Amino acid sequence: MVNDGYVLFWQAFINAQTNWDPNLPELARHASGQALSYARESVTAARTEGWVRVVRDGFQINSRVVRRQGDTARVSDVQDWSKWPLLVGNSDEVVPGSTPRQCITAGMVLRGGTWVVDTLTFAPNTC
Repeated sequence: MVNDGYVLFWQAFINAQTNWDPNLPELARHASGQALSYARESVTAARTEGWVRVVRDGFQINSRVVRRQGDTARVSDVQDWSKWPLLVGNSDEVVPGSTPRQCITAGMVLRGGTWVVDTLTFAPNTC
């Protein structure tokens, strides 16, 4: 269930970026706090710059629950952003710096019986 909440957040984030809609309701259903602010700011910045996020073959979420205690949990995920790059407008030009390999640590909280992403921390390379 924890991991499902994490995956649903990224699916909502993909949809919000595809639609350039930082207020997409599903985003708020799967995120809160700093994670929701991050997602909304990222979508707004992409829209302002005219950047488009594209999911390429091989993109996957590599998450695993590393801690769960009561109504909080922590998820670790290694992402290869080259499989989900930001592109300049409708071109194939990749936005510089948008494709690193990162370790994502997500703080999860149980909200109304549903696990949502509350915090996100990004570190270069792998976990």
